[in-house]
Amino acid sequence: MFSEALREEEDRVITIGSGSGQPTGLANCSLTSVTCSGNLDFDDIINLVYALPTKYRRNAVFLMNNSNIRELRKVKDSNGRYIWQEPLAANQPATILGYPVYENNWVSDANIYFGDFKLGYWLGDRRAITVTVSREADNAWEHDEVGIRVVERIGGNCVLEAAIRYLASIP
Repeated sequence: MFSEALREEEDRVITIGSGSGQPTGLANCSLTSVTCSGNLDFDDIINLVYALPTKYRRNAVFLMNNSNIRELRKVKDSNGRYIWQEPLAANQPATILGYPVYENNWVSDANIYFGDFKLGYWLGDRRAITVTVSREADNAWEHDEVGIRVVERIGGNCVLEAAIRYLASIP
């Protein structure tokens, strides 16, 4: 349960963190946007992919929330083929146009991010995770309870904003 709670909080601050006492989230970086042409469609995804410079596309991935995943699963190309491709193997991400898709529900449903996040966003541990266990907090001893405190300190920021683009103003 610790790891799940830590993962969820990391997703939150990496996506929408203010940069004050927490990482600067993607939503607070100065990224170049591509405006959605109306309802989310195949052309918007193509425009987003090709707005990213060629040198960053090789390792690029999509990052979006569940609502946009649901809509993109319905999108077809001009030949009537779905652009969404199910994973070929277990524990692999689905793809769009050959690029992996990762779900992050802290991403606004008005945006879809695309880029090489390993180059564009740096995340680091500021200190090792600490776990403290105590039976003495408040009246835990009387109620046969154990208090557990887990602390993780991370830092993160966009460092190469040219490596990430986002589709904006999705209705």
